[in-house]
Amino acid sequence: MRKNLFHIFLIFFLMMFLFQIQLPAQKEKKEEALQALKAKHFSSAVKICLKELEKKPDDYEVQFILARAYAFSGQWDKAEKVINEILKDHPKNIDVLLLKARIQAWRENYSKAKNGFKHILSLDQKNEGALIGLADTAVWQGNLKEAEDIYLKILEESPERSEIYYKLGLVYRNVGNHVKAREYIREAVKISPDKIEYKDALKNIHPKFKDKFEFRYHHNIQTFSDNRKDYIDNQFILYLNIQNIQTSILLWLDRTKRFNTKDHQYKLELYPKLWSKSYGHFYYTFSPESIHYPSSSYLAEIYQNFLSSAEISLGYRRMHFKENPVSIYTGSLGYYWNQYYSWLRLYYTPEEKGSSLSWTANIRRYFSIDNYIFMGFGMGSRPFEIMTIDDLWTSRAQTFLAGFNFCILKNLRIQFFYSHRNEKEGLKRNSFLIISGFRF
Repeated sequence: MRKNLFHIFLIFFLMMFLFQIQLPAQKEKKEEALQALKAKHFSSAVKICLKELEKKPDDYEVQFILARAYAFSGQWDKAEKVINEILKDHPKNIDVLLLKARIQAWRENYSKAKNGFKHILSLDQKNEGALIGLADTAVWQGNLKEAEDIYLKILEESPERSEIYYKLGLVYRNVGNHVKAREYIREAVKISPDKIEYKDALKNIHPKFKDKFEFRYHHNIQTFSDNRKDYIDNQFILYLNIQNIQTSILLWLDRTKRFNTKDHQYKLELYPKLWSKSYGHFYYTFSPESIHYPSSSYLAEIYQNFLSSAEISLGYRRMHFKENPVSIYTGSLGYYWNQYYSWLRLYYTPEEKGSSLSWTANIRRYFSIDNYIFMGFGMGSRPFEIMTIDDLWTSRAQTFLAGFNFCILKNLRIQFFYSHRNEKEGLKRNSFLIISGFRF
């Protein structure tokens, strides 16, 4: 009897000794797998986990590391298989449910992803991971207003989350609201000054322009209802963004052919930053022949942002045609809302027999900062930009316009503008403008 008890105690202590040796070894392997995961050495993490699971198939921690290694390396089918095994024993584990929903979002199964995030919120109403997942999914679907509302909700609970300020800034940038984009990304930089991507995003956001260099070619054809010969305009533009002085410079060469006569002009155009939330638009033109173009002209207009999403401008333009100098007072009011930017532009031209007023209203729908479509309508004496002496011959007109701008392959720009003008005298004209650009 005593001998049996001795053997039992001996076996017990021997097992305890072996267990104490094995436990640190298991912890060491888990830590090794976790470090490989953090270092993005996913294949190494997978090998370690698979080897450990041969010894202990139900180890939750190892299973979860394996699921993440599969997911982050794009092996989503394998990741979901492991996740489903974990959920059999841990059906309400938030971390595992989050990973499953994120995989659905990465696979562009947005409906399943949203259902997954909403299920998590039914278990934990304030779970930030699920809220961020819903917002990110909304961004990928193009529902930027929905994403904005969720990000703002997260900031109410966690006002120091620099990641959320940054994501909100990108949303505002993508809908063209540069004022709010700078405001939120600037806050992200303030909270996390070491984040290089935040600083780069803030540096590159500026209204109206962003790229450093671009060459553009404009080809415009105007057709007429009175069967006159088409007008042909060609423009060559070199665009320079000088970030050190926060100014964009455009160098233009304009050429036109009308009534079998040719003319050309040179143009220098500037978009400088002036002061807080303000920038200017200035240009000067010169035409040696000045047959159709004015011999010289200039514009000075100042834009001011206010109320975060609104913009107003006032300007003056002077055109020196040989026999009829023209002054034009301009102004505009614009507003950013969700993925849209709408604006109203006014033209006031003092004349010898009183004065004339024109207006155009436009709306632009953004898909990203560089991709958008637009349409507009205008009425009045000249509801369009006066370019040549021919434009002054119009007494009153109605104008419809539409177009798009898309950037493809990162460096190529394609734009198309169409306008239809009905003039008081009965003349109808259509304008087709094609713009191609290459960034470098």
